Amino acid sequence: LFDYFGTFIEKFNSLKLFKDFNLLLCTKTEQNYYSLLVCENNKAFISLNFTLSDIKEIIASLPENMTFSPDEDYEMQKQTLKKQEESLSKLAFKIPDIKKPLMIIYDNLLCSIPSNVMEVNNVFISLKTKVLSLPSLDFLVKCQNIEIKNNVSLWCPLENGDMPLNYAFSGVQSYLEQESILYETKMIPEKTLLSDISIIIAHGGKDIAHKQYFMANGSFGNDDIYYTDITKCIPKPKLVILFICHSGKTTKNLLYETSQSMQDLLFQRGAQAVIAPKWPLHTSIPGLWLPIFIEAMKNGKTSFESFSTAQDFIYQKQPNAGAWACLHYFGNPNIKFTMGE
Repeated sequence: LFDYFGTFIEKFNSLKLFKDFNLLLCTKTEQNYYSLLVCENNKAFISLNFTLSDIKEIIASLPENMTFSPDEDYEMQKQTLKKQEESLSKLAFKIPDIKKPLMIIYDNLLCSIPSNVMEVNNVFISLKTKVLSLPSLDFLVKCQNIEIKNNVSLWCPLENGDMPLNYAFSGVQSYLEQESILYETKMIPEKTLLSDISIIIAHGGKDIAHKQYFMANGSFGNDDIYYTDITKCIPKPKLVILFICHSGKTTKNLLYETSQSMQDLLFQRGAQAVIAPKWPLHTSIPGLWLPIFIEAMKNGKTSFESFSTAQDFIYQKQPNAGAWACLHYFGNPNIKFTMGE
């Protein structure tokens, strides 16, 4: 184990591109789960966090959904948040306080954990520092500074009159038109999303990580329209934003002992980064979040810095973790718009 961690520390310290990040690696032996935190000045902290049986019980007890409703009054929201925090309190990692953003590499069991709401010293970690997840160390090693065009497109299937999708789209429509962002609302898009930033608004179910489909209706019935291959909609993904419920979920692939998720599929097709919700995304969030994210990118911030800016904005509007912590960042943090675009 220590030889493995030593090799890992050596590799990470050679990546000068990520000198402003901390890195957390979670891995297991036959009986226990350990974490390795590599932070500034090459300091490393190795901790025994859980036994293998403990972590399986914790994962089984985590809430499938972080409920959020802006219609609740403030006291009701505080009670909801308290219940959510209590259910997540077992997911506490023994790592020191850190200030730099944290990149996390999980194994194929811990990959299901919503990293934004890991607890460190009784506080959600993403309230202390920003967090992103990486599929593997190999992915991290291959990451580079990426420049993309200010070229955005969005697809939301609206022709069947689905009310939640219409409401979510109405929140972003004026901004799309103001910025001349290409969008399409047909049930089957006439053109694939070939922009450098591709966005989909649709429905997703709890089993999306396994089955990897999304829907145009929220009824989950026989008359629904299922889209079974996201790469047909986004054949050449770069930076992908999925306003699709549960689409950030990751689960263990029982056949191959690997993780399985919508973002893994997109990474296999060349995506550099994916932003997606770990649980149901409230229809009010896209309209609040997207303009802040795009404007931050236009102002020269990286994709991850822009994500963090938008996340902070949602937190100020709705301190309920079901709202601000829902969208998670996966992949390369160093994507920027080309200057002058």
